[in-house]
Amino acid sequence: MTAQYRPLIMLAAGITFVYLIISLHSAPYPYPKNIMVSREDLFESVKPNGIFISVQKDWVYLTAIWKEHEANYEDATGLIRQYRRPLHLLLRDNYDPRNSWQLLYNHRLEGPITHISSFYYNDGSTPSNTEYNENNALAILYQSHGKEDIKYIIRLYHIGNYEDEISNNILDNCQISPRTCHIKPSFKYQDIILPGTTSIKSFHVDGSIILYSRSPDDAKFRTILIPENVFDISKSKTDALTLKSSDPGPIQKVGRLDPVTKKTSTFRRVYAVSGVIRVLNVEVTATDETWKFQVSVIHNSSSSEETDKRFRWRSKKLIAYERPTSPKKFEYEQFDFVRGITFTPITVPKPVVVTAKNVTTICIGLNNILFTFDYSNTTTTDSNQQDTHSTEAFIVRSEFLPLLEESPFQVVGTEINANGNLLALVTQENYVLIYKRGDANINISPPSAQTKKGWFTGLIDADNRQNRQTEDNWELRMVIPSTDLDVLGQSELDVIAVKILNVSGFQNYGNVLLSLYENGDITTFDLNNSEQEMKFWFVIRKQWHMYIGMICVILGFVWNEAKMG
Repeated sequence: MTAQYRPLIMLAAGITFVYLIISLHSAPYPYPKNIMVSREDLFESVKPNGIFISVQKDWVYLTAIWKEHEANYEDATGLIRQYRRPLHLLLRDNYDPRNSWQLLYNHRLEGPITHISSFYYNDGSTPSNTEYNENNALAILYQSHGKEDIKYIIRLYHIGNYEDEISNNILDNCQISPRTCHIKPSFKYQDIILPGTTSIKSFHVDGSIILYSRSPDDAKFRTILIPENVFDISKSKTDALTLKSSDPGPIQKVGRLDPVTKKTSTFRRVYAVSGVIRVLNVEVTATDETWKFQVSVIHNSSSSEETDKRFRWRSKKLIAYERPTSPKKFEYEQFDFVRGITFTPITVPKPVVVTAKNVTTICIGLNNILFTFDYSNTTTTDSNQQDTHSTEAFIVRSEFLPLLEESPFQVVGTEINANGNLLALVTQENYVLIYKRGDANINISPPSAQTKKGWFTGLIDADNRQNRQTEDNWELRMVIPSTDLDVLGQSELDVIAVKILNVSGFQNYGNVLLSLYENGDITTFDLNNSEQEMKFWFVIRKQWHMYIGMICVILGFVWNEAKMG
């Protein structure tokens, strides 16, 4: 009798063993509660080069940007399409198919788009409880070719604001056109022609200042003030505002780089007292053997002794280190054709920079390291240093991204909330990491994943290293793994944009995350609540080949036992 049940006992024991193995694979970090999944194929076969999400009042605005949108390269020009949909319908747990994206405009520019920047435009109005304290404007830099001239033109969009008042937020649909169409009334926008014709390498708009760098140029960067009430300046269909001059930054030598060396620079404006321009400069210099990463803060001096504005600048190095060139093909810029000579491709790590609205916090994702720069006006430096603003400094923090996979993560996108205490990182592996600190750091079970610490403390300048514990540090609190996307039906799609919002003013949720995929699908998550446990299906999908092998071995023993019995 016992021999008759031995195969069944062995089968039950084997299945129980596999179940226990799966149960031990708990999530190393909680993941946020999913609110809703909206499946909608919004984009055509040609995916956009950039996506910008903005929320104004109860509307989500999605701006898709194609830098060169034509099959024929000679006719390729920039294309901008903007859509909207009600926000409150994205915060319901039941999806309404009628809640689809509404096309607002389709803008075809005169030339290719080179840079994109989002910023907060203060029009003087007081936001209500249902409005958001976030970026509400978009700056798109594009080229215009005419005869022998090249012009660089900035198109500024004021998101969610119209030329004329509208009633009940009802707009006529704008059908897709090969050229340009508008809603009626159209959005507020303005074109600005920049001075100069040399190539623009870095571009960013913050508040009322345009910050950019050119090559070649004897100025490290240049700044231009945006005219007041720029969106209210009357314009015709053919006219654009022309800016005659710019304010140069610190002078630099205009030399020739070695053909096997490549250098990239990124500039961001950061907080400073009134009348002072402070810029964070991120530089990466690469050869075929090593690459160097350096971050410096540059600000102009209020000293009246300097007559030339280019000499009124002070610079302080915050981070500098050198690493071997990685053989992996991460999100790197490739340069393999220099001065008519083909060399071995040089891989330049591409830093991802994000700035909080109050410009007191900047986060930089470089490969698998997260750097954070927090402004402080309480740090003192050497009294002998002749610096007008020596009592101001940046507290620097750095940490490795966790090893949740066989290889380190590669950051390809970042998003930070207006208060600078909630951060989302998008990795090349389609993971979304949620970091919290300060008031946003709610009590969630501490993570069990391994983290790296130690060697990067030596990268930080000595004046900043002593201040690392004076402010709140980031804590990794939630992770949306790529396996999570399988259950949501997005396993083959890349995450191309995320947006953090605080909707406590008119919704039951607090902080929510909007996650947009490359085909236009959107998913919303509640960042204040996490799922109770990792779903059984996630673990099976993650290591399915191992569990199939275990089941086959168990079935083999059961079959052999049944045959012998």
